[in-house]
Amino acid sequence: MERARLCTICNIKINHLRCDAKTCSPSCRGRLFRANKANYTLINFKVPNDTYTDLAITAFQARKGISEYLTELVIKHG
Repeated sequence: MERARLCTICNIKINHLRCDAKTCSPSCRGRLFRANKANYTLINFKVPNDTYTDLAITAFQARKGISEYLTELVIKHG
């Protein structure tokens, strides 16, 4: 028997067909997006193309996106 899934924001039972839904409505989905967005800091920096390519290859080999890979590096060495 499948356990009832609850909305991440308002704890109402989710009745969607999608098995990966985290919210019960577009309103809650927007609230979740804004809450998650507040947890990130955007940093822009310039690197030479060859350095970026090396970084992209390393991140790909680690099965991560560049942002995720850089975040882990900063946390690890921060």
